[in-house]
This record gives sequence, structure tokens and C-alpha cells, in this order.
Amino acid sequence: MIAKTFHPFGFSSVILNFKCICGNLVESEEGLIPSPNLAADNNADSYNCDEYPFFAVCDNCDENYEIYIYSGMYDAYIQIEADINEDLIVINTI
Repeated sequence: MIAKTFHPFGFSSVILNFKCICGNLVESEEGLIPSPNLAADNNADSYNCDEYPFFAVCDNCDENYEIYIYSGMYDAYIQIEADINEDLIVINTI
């Protein structure tokens, strides 16, 4: 599992670009950034995640990646259930 943080403020969604396990470049569909729980007492308790993931599918090998977005008071992060290089993930905020 890979988790990578980003700053969601002023944005409503993200599109990810990364290298598949086969080496092909993959672009995800657009994923909406959920609103954080602003009633929480601290940042750790403020993270919200949509119930359903968004996806990225490799055109070369048909590998399917489930992606979740967690949004908190001060930051957000994406989570991908895959064995890919975290340093090669580009998070494009929209």
C-alpha cells in the first residue's frame, strides 16, 4: 500500500499520474476530494474518505488500481493498494 500526502486547499479533485508495475505510464480518472470533519478536536480525527474509490487502469497490461483520498483539517493523502514507486506518483490538483 502506498500513501502520499498533498495540500488540498482550494481544489476539488485530483488526477494521478504514475508508472504501472509493467512500466507503462498510467493516468487515473478524476477523484473528488472529500470535505474534512471540521468538528473534530484534532487533525488525526478530522480525516474523511469517500466510501467508494476512484480508479486507474493501465492500457498496456490492464492492471486496475483502486485509489482512495483522505482529507483532514491541514492536509490530505491518497492511498493506492499497489506495489509502485511512491516517488513517481504525480498528484495533479484541479
